[in-house]
Amino acid sequence: MPIASIRGIRHCLDLFVHDIPLEHVVRGTQMLDQAVFYRYFKGYRVQKLGRKRIVELLEREVLEKGNEKVAELFMALWNRANDALYHEMLHHVKKINEDVEAIERIEDEDARRITAMMLEEYDRERLFICVVVNQVRFPPEFVLETFGHPLPERPKPEAPATTPDPTPDPTPGEAAGDGDPGPSAAGA
Repeated sequence: MPIASIRGIRHCLDLFVHDIPLEHVVRGTQMLDQAVFYRYFKGYRVQKLGRKRIVELLEREVLEKGNEKVAELFMALWNRANDALYHEMLHHVKKINEDVEAIERIEDEDARRITAMMLEEYDRERLFICVVVNQVRFPPEFVLETFGHPLPERPKPEAPATTPDPTPDPTPGEAAGDGDPGPSAAGA
C-alpha cells in the first residue's frame, strides 16, 4: 500500500519532499536501509543536499524498485512534518467512527464537510497528499472532483491463504505398504 500511495502523489513529489526536513530523511534512511543511504547520501553534507536528490531517491527506490520500507519512512516523516494537518484529519474522521480502520467509505456529504473545513486552513495539494498517504476513505469520484487528481489504484487485499485439509490418517489395515502388495519375494 505505501508504494501505491507514493505513486498516487507522483505529480506533487516536490511539495511532498519540501515539507520533510532533510536531516530526518538522511538519518531515517541511514537507520532503515544502509544500501540506500550509501547510494544517495554517503559523502554528502546535509547542507549541500538538494530536494532534487530526495525526489530522485523516491522515484528510483520507491517507484521503480518498489522499496516499501523507504515508502513507509517517507510517509511517516511527512505525517510528522505535517502534524497539525494529520491530526486534524484524524479528528474529523474519528467523528464518523472512533475505529478509523473500520471505516470502509466516507460518504460524500461527510467528505465535503471535512474538506471544506480543512481547506480554510490548509492548501488543496497538501490536503490531497494527506488523503492519499493516510488512505482516507473518501469516494474516488469525490477526490477527483475536489482535488483534480484520482486516487491511486490500491492492490486488492490478499485473501488469507487456506491450507488444504490434511490427508486423513490411514486406517489400520491401509498402513503404508499394506494396501498395495507390489512385487513380493514369494512370487519370484
